[in-house]
Amino acid sequence: MLPKVATHLLHTTSRAVVAVQNQTHTTIRNVLSPGPSTSLGPWGGSSNSGSNNGPSSGGQKYTGSRFYSGYSDAGRAVTQANAITSQDGSVLQTDDSDEVPSTRPSSHAPRSNRPRSSSLTTPSSPELGVLKTVQLHARSRHAFAGRAVDEPALVRRNSTANLEERNAVEHSPPPPSPSRPRTPHVAPAEPASPPESPATIAIRKARSTGDPGQVAQAVRDLVDHSKSPSLREYNLALVSLRETRRPGEPLVLLMQTYNAMLKHGLIPNLRTYFELITAITDRDHEIFTTLTGLETRVSRGSATPSDHRHIAQLRAENTFDSAMKLFKTVNTSDGMSKIPLYLYVALLRSCANHQNKDAALHVLGALESRSDLKPVASVFRHMIRVFTNVEDLDGTNAEMIFDEFVERSAQGDIDWVTAYDDANGPRRQHLQVYNQMIEAHFRMGAPDRAVELLEKMMSSSAPAAFGPADVPRPASSTYTAIIAGFVQSGDLDTAVAWFERLLTQTERPRSPYEAAETVLRPDAVAWACILDALAFAGRTQQLNRMFLALVQCAPKDSLRVRDADRELVHLANMQHFAELTDAEAAETTDFLVHHVLGRLDQTAARRPLWQNLVARGMLQKAIDVAADIPGATVPGIEHPLAALATEIYRRHTTVPYTIARQLVRLAQERHVAVEPAQAVRVLQAYADANDVPAADMDIQDWTFLLNAAVEQEIVASHRPSDYTFRGLVALLEDMSAVGVSLTDVPARVIRQIKKTIFVKYGTDELYALFNRLGPSFASVLDPSEQAPPTLASAAEPEAESPMETNMEVEAELPAQEVHINKMLNKSIEETLMRPSSSLTSTLDAAYGAFRDGLMRQQVPTAFTIGKLIQGLGRQGMLDRVRDVYSAAQLLLQSLESNKQAQSSSWFAIENSMIIALAHAGDLEAAHIHRMRILEMHGAPTADAYGALILYVKDTTDDTSNALALFHEAQVHRVVPNQYLYNNIISKLAKARKADYALELFEQMKAGGVAKPSSITYGAVIGACARVGDVHAAENLFAEMVASPGYRARIPPFNTMMQLYTTTKPNRERALFFYNQLRSANIAPTAYTYKLLMDAYGRLDPVDIPTMEQIWQALQDDPAVELQGNHFATLINAYGCVQGDLDKALSVFRSIPTFPGAPPRDALVFEAMINTFVAHRRTDLMPEYIALMHSEGVHMTAYIANFLIKGYADVGDMNSARSIFEGLVDPPSGIAAFNNHAPHEPATSPIIDPREPVYREPSTWEVMVRAELGSGNRDNALALLERLKARGYPTAVENRISGILIDHSMVLS
Repeated sequence: MLPKVATHLLHTTSRAVVAVQNQTHTTIRNVLSPGPSTSLGPWGGSSNSGSNNGPSSGGQKYTGSRFYSGYSDAGRAVTQANAITSQDGSVLQTDDSDEVPSTRPSSHAPRSNRPRSSSLTTPSSPELGVLKTVQLHARSRHAFAGRAVDEPALVRRNSTANLEERNAVEHSPPPPSPSRPRTPHVAPAEPASPPESPATIAIRKARSTGDPGQVAQAVRDLVDHSKSPSLREYNLALVSLRETRRPGEPLVLLMQTYNAMLKHGLIPNLRTYFELITAITDRDHEIFTTLTGLETRVSRGSATPSDHRHIAQLRAENTFDSAMKLFKTVNTSDGMSKIPLYLYVALLRSCANHQNKDAALHVLGALESRSDLKPVASVFRHMIRVFTNVEDLDGTNAEMIFDEFVERSAQGDIDWVTAYDDANGPRRQHLQVYNQMIEAHFRMGAPDRAVELLEKMMSSSAPAAFGPADVPRPASSTYTAIIAGFVQSGDLDTAVAWFERLLTQTERPRSPYEAAETVLRPDAVAWACILDALAFAGRTQQLNRMFLALVQCAPKDSLRVRDADRELVHLANMQHFAELTDAEAAETTDFLVHHVLGRLDQTAARRPLWQNLVARGMLQKAIDVAADIPGATVPGIEHPLAALATEIYRRHTTVPYTIARQLVRLAQERHVAVEPAQAVRVLQAYADANDVPAADMDIQDWTFLLNAAVEQEIVASHRPSDYTFRGLVALLEDMSAVGVSLTDVPARVIRQIKKTIFVKYGTDELYALFNRLGPSFASVLDPSEQAPPTLASAAEPEAESPMETNMEVEAELPAQEVHINKMLNKSIEETLMRPSSSLTSTLDAAYGAFRDGLMRQQVPTAFTIGKLIQGLGRQGMLDRVRDVYSAAQLLLQSLESNKQAQSSSWFAIENSMIIALAHAGDLEAAHIHRMRILEMHGAPTADAYGALILYVKDTTDDTSNALALFHEAQVHRVVPNQYLYNNIISKLAKARKADYALELFEQMKAGGVAKPSSITYGAVIGACARVGDVHAAENLFAEMVASPGYRARIPPFNTMMQLYTTTKPNRERALFFYNQLRSANIAPTAYTYKLLMDAYGRLDPVDIPTMEQIWQALQDDPAVELQGNHFATLINAYGCVQGDLDKALSVFRSIPTFPGAPPRDALVFEAMINTFVAHRRTDLMPEYIALMHSEGVHMTAYIANFLIKGYADVGDMNSARSIFEGLVDPPSGIAAFNNHAPHEPATSPIIDPREPVYREPSTWEVMVRAELGSGNRDNALALLERLKARGYPTAVENRISGILIDHSMVLS
């Protein structure tokens, strides 16, 4: 027998905690110090290597100890710095099967009147068991005065033995992994019943798939459609719902099913109650685990408002009270003798979680009264937890329970046979009781007693494979319990001393509950515990040294440096980073970048680093941190350099040009767009430089400056108040002064320069400037040209070479002055207004008349010329637009003697060019003419602003540019007309900004100048429909129909039908608006038919025959062409709604040969992929994606969304992530391209399938859901950080970040 080590550490007369704390550097450490005085043989001798096999994956989830969270798949919390937890439990074990043991028949014979252990008894009560002795002892000490069983209190407490509940969900509230085994359950047999009903078959089939959605649908069918259901069917429904419930989901559907059973007059039997208690205690444990983590966050001051809301929601479920009431119901009936052991254990676990000793005694009393059951070790563990959690300040009750456990184990009175499916289970649970007692000692302020118990275990002569009667040798979890105990008692120095002593041992760690005859090195949970403690204490230097030790020890100890550990160290350092000196900050930055960040999301991890460095003014160091991110050179993948540049320019009004130039160079290397506002700051930095750093500048630097300067010449924007850049001409002069040749600049940029200078300064100045700047500048002016460039060349497409756009009419232009001819003017006006079936032929005639007149030196008025320009522009005839515009310059010259007429004519022509070029798609040229008008102190007309707004480039916040133009119009006192109002309201509707759209709509009506039209009503109705405001949409529709001069148009009707088929499903209302459409004598469009098919093929109750009738009517309608969305609707109805994969495939395969069918498009492939996802047939998806590419169909983000969801549903997260990372982000602030199919596919441009696929906000959302559904909250948070860096509107960010608030939300 080894000597008692504790006698060398503490005085025998005192076990006060101060005695331990005062000897932290000598006495307590001696427990781990081998030497002659202690003769701790096992510490110095060889160990039995044993087996490294831990508990099976179905092992019990330990629910008691804080630091044991590492042994579960829930992970642990990192630090008070609001860290992200890891869901990685690959090196750790779970204990769920031990927690709620199997209920297979016992292998030992039932016992009657078995004698109780007397380890806690008094002479007057020789046969009292643990229940009676604890009750008597409690009464004698008045320790149990408190709430009744019916009034449980959900109170949290700090516990070393509850690190799993405390920290497993600190940042990741869905407690158990989705793959965790469900509570084993064997229900009492039911009476024989007739052959299985269709409902039973359906539920059983759904249950076999393990798919919660299929089970829910089968149960709904039972509830909704079964007229005479049986108790057997409902019990099967309850067990199926319980087994397939996603972890973290409330019991709403299960309880609704139970209530439906009662409504049918069915009387619950024992199986019903057992299922309910099992489900409720499972959910209760989830709530406890989640609440503990959330409340830890609250105590650390890192909780968010959503955390507080989540806490309130979880507390409101009141599962514990329900479980106890159900138990009391069963326990007082004839079924009390049939309650399985696992229910007692589950209930005691809940009692311990809720610190309810009275309820625990009630459950334990019921178990003790069962002579046919032996208790398992978990019963004692949870009882120790109960009495550790309440008023047992000196630990007497907990010790009595432990002593009772030891004695009954020695007598063979603890079940080691029936409760487990594997041989290691009993030993694991046996050790857990010892570990729990160690924690209890620490929590009761007696660390010396905890050390004494450890020493007793170390002194045991039992082998590693100990038996029930043995004192077990310590496992790695036991040493971790000691370390965590000192941490929780506030003695971090002693905890570190123990830990460092463990590091000197030679035997590597094993499975957490595998006893060992030698002392083991720290395991993963011990590392997690000590790192967490150092981080929480703010000991960053010690934390950093310990982390480096972990990196060194991990390979030889078969450990892995987890992402959670890296995040912990990173966040702890960042917590105090602002307090460091610049030198220390640089050193810490290098440490984090080179040793810590590892596989973490570099964008999210490095962001706070460079933000702090920017704030310090250490700009070069900040750039080094951001530029060094691995993978940053992949084209299309966003780089944090854009955010870094924004931060630098936001914080520093003056930025050295060397820094600005470096940011530009890095952005160009990594394919990152430089925002216009940042380009202006680069120009400013260049202007602020004392000397032009020509020696350090290459042609790319000059090209960037030239591009930025051109943009500022066209549209001056984003300029700071102290803007000193002297303009494009001054920049060209600088280039000439330092000998930079303009011919080295790309030809596209040269054309832009010439256009800009011509527009702003005229032809003479352009030629004079370039000749003055030197030969390389003059050489870009083509000497063979017969005339100087005109504004027509300024509006030419970029693909054309400079000076190649001399108009054919130019060579024929008369030399003398032209004159306005009234007859010609009337002829062209009448031609333009003449009704014609071909607008092109009308424009041909008007243009021909214009040219004929021009050859005779005759022209129409400027206003008629403007109408012709607009008409030509609307048809995309840019060459003719330029011809007419050039000829108009002759008219303006002829009006030189009449300045007022010349001025008004000039404005009319410039304004018409805005409209024409906007409609033709050349917005850049249109804005040149807009700026010319503004520079002349005029303003474009409402029609011109309307055209610019109509064709404004899409951005992630599509209304920003449109609103800027609208506000500019208001500033210049442009009276909005119907066209302008319609276009700005439509833009707001598209961006789901219904409130602003309605505000402008009311402003339009109140102004009285522009009356709302059907188009206006359609736009504002669409705005309300997009946000689901049914009431407003209905009222506006009724107002539209009742308005004077109302003319029915198809879009508002389709909008209302879409509202009721998609946003607010209601077939009756959808059909109402269809009937209104027919009553207005409007023929349905292809999209109308699609919506009708959706109304019957998607909305409950689904009516496939009627959908097929509509499909036939569509085919019979000669005025409507078949479209891909019609086939997509059929595929969705058959494949997803009806679940008929073969029928969906049949429709898909029929399209190439179907009469009148268009080629298969992206919508068709999207519907087919969605069907594969619904059927979990991811094996078919690659084949059809390949087919899509072979047919020349460009994949969209929405197809990618379904691919991601499909792979995530089957657990293939690698493929899901590969799909996501294979997509690219559009330039910052610009909406994704090529994803949206128009209602009229004929208007959709052909897209090369090799073009990149750009992510939509919904793509980020589906990927976040996928990561959460697979238990990877860390990855979901990293995705959210990447999303925020994209600059999406706040509403988009809030919607996606809101997914993380309710962690029961998984892939739906």
